Amino acid sequence: MANDRAIIQQIRFALEQLSVQNAHHEFEHMCRHLSRRKICSNILPATGPVSAGGDQGRDFETFRTYIRDSEIGSTAFVGATPDGPIVFACTLQRDAVSQKIKSDIVTILGSGIRPECIYIFLGSDFAVSKRHKVQRWANDEHEIHLEILDGQAISETLCDPEIFWIAEQFLSVPREFRPERNPDEIEHWYTTALERWEKKDDFPLIPANFHEITSAARHATYGSESRSDVPLWVSRLERFRAADAPAYLARRATYEIAVACLRGLGTLENREEELRIYFAAVPSLHNPSELEDAAVLLKFCYGACLRDAVQIPIDELHGYHEALIDRLDTRIHESETASTKCSFLNTKGYATFLPFSSPGNSTELDVSEAVECWQEMLRLVDGAPLFPLDRFADHLTELLKLVGEFQGYLDLARQVDERLSARIGGFAAADKCRDRAIAFYEKGRVLSAIEELHRAKIGWFADETLEGAVLALLLLADWYRELGLVVASKQYAMAAAFICVDTTQARLKRFAPKAFLSIAECEYAQGNWIDFVGRVDATLLSHQLVPNQDAPKVNDERELQVILLSLGTLLMAGERFAPGLGQFVEDGAARWDIEEFLADLRPLLKESWGGMSDDEFWEKLEAQLAGRPYGDVGRTRVTVWKQLGITWRVEYDNESQVVARAEEFIASAQILMSEWAGRDLCLLRTTIKVKIQVDKAAEDFSLDVEPSNAARLWTLTIPTEFSREGGEGTTHFALANTIAILSEASLLPISKFMQRVEDRFKDGVFSRAFAARPYHELYLDLSYHLDSTLDRHELVLPAADREFEPVENPVMAWFSERLPGYTVEAAEKGIRARYLRGIKPVRLTVARLKKDRDFKIIVQNLRKSGWKDWHLLIALVNIVLNFRVVQPKIRKGEPMQEIQESMRRFMERDEGYEDAWIPSEKFSEQSMREALQTSQISTLRNEGLEPRQETPDFPAIDDFLRYRMGYWADDVEHDPVFE
Repeated sequence: MANDRAIIQQIRFALEQLSVQNAHHEFEHMCRHLSRRKICSNILPATGPVSAGGDQGRDFETFRTYIRDSEIGSTAFVGATPDGPIVFACTLQRDAVSQKIKSDIVTILGSGIRPECIYIFLGSDFAVSKRHKVQRWANDEHEIHLEILDGQAISETLCDPEIFWIAEQFLSVPREFRPERNPDEIEHWYTTALERWEKKDDFPLIPANFHEITSAARHATYGSESRSDVPLWVSRLERFRAADAPAYLARRATYEIAVACLRGLGTLENREEELRIYFAAVPSLHNPSELEDAAVLLKFCYGACLRDAVQIPIDELHGYHEALIDRLDTRIHESETASTKCSFLNTKGYATFLPFSSPGNSTELDVSEAVECWQEMLRLVDGAPLFPLDRFADHLTELLKLVGEFQGYLDLARQVDERLSARIGGFAAADKCRDRAIAFYEKGRVLSAIEELHRAKIGWFADETLEGAVLALLLLADWYRELGLVVASKQYAMAAAFICVDTTQARLKRFAPKAFLSIAECEYAQGNWIDFVGRVDATLLSHQLVPNQDAPKVNDERELQVILLSLGTLLMAGERFAPGLGQFVEDGAARWDIEEFLADLRPLLKESWGGMSDDEFWEKLEAQLAGRPYGDVGRTRVTVWKQLGITWRVEYDNESQVVARAEEFIASAQILMSEWAGRDLCLLRTTIKVKIQVDKAAEDFSLDVEPSNAARLWTLTIPTEFSREGGEGTTHFALANTIAILSEASLLPISKFMQRVEDRFKDGVFSRAFAARPYHELYLDLSYHLDSTLDRHELVLPAADREFEPVENPVMAWFSERLPGYTVEAAEKGIRARYLRGIKPVRLTVARLKKDRDFKIIVQNLRKSGWKDWHLLIALVNIVLNFRVVQPKIRKGEPMQEIQESMRRFMERDEGYEDAWIPSEKFSEQSMREALQTSQISTLRNEGLEPRQETPDFPAIDDFLRYRMGYWADDVEHDPVFE
């Protein structure tokens, strides 16, 4: 059901269509019915029959007769009140409106009888200042009271369940825009309607009755408690299909009956002939809403056919579908205005989606034609400012829920957001982003949900919509934590808590407990269990911030559950691995006044955890947590997480100032890395170690690397006082240092790597890494309560002899698809070349080694390890090349360019007997393995990749070749080399 804003916008759009089509009579009829319902019931058209009786009737007659013969007779009507006559005039004129109003007033007052009041209805909007000016003129010049209802006022008035039928009948507003009734009044309204219509078999076939019956039928259809009433409402709707019913109501009755039968009764059987008549009329339809109804009903019929709920063959439905598309194409071609063309393009896009969105249809999803229609619609929509764009945004979200993300979806969504922001402000676009985020999340697309919610968060950061921003921050905290990115999660939870504490808006303070609890959940998941106890203290204290009328119960069910379950794990882990910390946790529990609940929980904990060995218990913790238990004790902290195949190990002093800066870097790294999930940076599955230190003497950030073949060892120095912070400066530097570190783990050429980094920044990665205030400021401001009597530095890290290996969330997994451009055919072509060219420079050496008993054993061992003959050949070539060319020339000090030229000549000629003899021990198994490792660097470069590690991580390189390039799987048939 649409909200009031969407309904009003749709009515405004329909009013504009009347203006474009010069539909003056429809506008006059609509205004007359609206006036009867809202202003004066005693109304007749100025051109209608003369009423009789009484002085009032004669006055009225004289007045109406004059108007009937005047120039505004076709667009005016009159009414009578106890105080005297009133007159109404309507105009769709869009230019010189003030002059038109004044002219009509002069004409009306020339009748000889003064009305008590004049009402002017306008199809277009009329600025308040202009309205007041004309009203003053009417009062000053003619002493007449003037009311002006412009397009906006009419739209808001029609947004009323009781009179919405007027908009349906005269403006062709789709039925899905029917406004909701007040939930407190629905039951009484429906019961009253049911009692009245149960007794009515014969009644006037007028729009008001049709509207009430269809409203009640929709309520019964979609409400399980009243679904048994559907047959009654269908029988009443059948009356509108009688021969004496207006044709337009008969058609709409067919639509409503089909919806009620299918959705309420589960079948369209025995309705086939009336459906055929309905669809047969499609080629003659003109109105956008009629064609839209046909598209929707056709969708229902597709689904019913696939469920055998209607006896119309699928081929026949396809025929109706083709006729619908043909008619839409005709109307698109005939449309003279952008507004009308947008309406038909929107419906065509929806209609071309039909065959693929039906339940059970196995046809491959191809929505290119639909996307093309919508793209054209969006190109035109700037020229149709009243086109209901937010309704289209809602449809995109519904399609996402129905079929998931399809090709072109995000591009459409972004274009809609941009136009909505320009048209009605960023708040509206933020709402649509939030809706899409929820839909993505429900589809299991957490990263897409996060991206949409980030966009919503930006749109809501204004005082008027700060509540939306806080809710977005809390949801982002939940979703980042779900991905195992706990420090990123904590940043968003702290940002929400800061806003709730700092705001003067009482309504926002009610979110403070949830925000502080979210921070506590992050500390628990990160293994900072001493901090967790302090964060729970803050959570319970935060209830004091909440105004009494908004205050939730302290023992909120979820809050208590989170605290109890986390506390239980702390106690059980403490008994096994940290008995000295048990009393600290017990003291915290005593402060929280939850002993009653804890007493019930302890036996369950014993039963659940007691039967596990220490190893099993530890494995359970590794599966549940993102950091080692009690990781916040001792002189240093180590934060470990896995993301995109990289294991990060960040070490820093256990001092609040250092923790704040270190976690700022970690949060930025986690958020930045999440931006590339599912995107290929050609990352090595390696370990990155970072030592973070805060230096009072340092004036700027510095990043140094220590060579290592086992892991990348980086030292990041952060100044205590950073003169260029400027609120967001430290976030910039945290991201910059992350990119510098990450660039070494990527095999992409540096230009391509930086281009992809730039693309993510253009897409707003910085706004995602920064939330409200710099991380270190949030941490320090919200961590005052973490100080305790415990001397953490003197505490021994529990289970220090155990490694803690956190689990990588599958969404954050390493990109393992084959390298772009890789094909088996190309790989096999390269292997054939290796066999052909590789044997030449070592043919005599191979012949000799084939007879060497020790080398035969080496070959057997290497083949058991997965080596192919071309691996053996490459290793041999590298050993020989190094022995005969590289090392001798290096010892002579020859330039690298000459060495490379000598290597090229070596590879192109056959090995001869005059070449230096190489001892057999140079071909040991270790030498062969090292030689192949060295060649792997060249293999990567030959594929356009760029290893940049000063001391390569060979196991990671080998792993990359194995899984991304088929290095250990590909081979071709070849002549025996080592047999």
